[in-house]
Amino acid sequence: MKLSQRIQKVRAETGLNLSQFAKLCAVSHTAISQLEAGTTKSIKFAICKRIEAISGFSAQWISEGTGDMRIASVAPTPVLSTDELREKLALLSRDDKTTLATMSLSDMQLQLAALSPARRQVIAALLREWQDAK
Repeated sequence: MKLSQRIQKVRAETGLNLSQFAKLCAVSHTAISQLEAGTTKSIKFAICKRIEAISGFSAQWISEGTGDMRIASVAPTPVLSTDELREKLALLSRDDKTTLATMSLSDMQLQLAALSPARRQVIAALLREWQDAK
């Protein structure tokens, strides 16, 4: 499997669109687009490690196509229920910085990456409500 196909597979399985995936990987959407198109033939291992963190796919497999596809030593991140997510988002609206510290940005990214597109739409709607209420 080519690098372009591996990147496509990872992104498809995360359920993220190109921009969302690129943002979580801390690269431009153009960079991901070029990787998926096969225009870019190599990827920095640091980017593979970021992809590994958000997807559970092995950085080695992403980079070289060798080794196990998935990280064996990492247990899957449990996905929060809608109610649990609603509670965490409610904490945001109270601007309680000490409570926000209990959920790191990487934890939030992992949770969001694991959600279905429908669940992410619920999150987006809740965030819009929060933003409108400010």
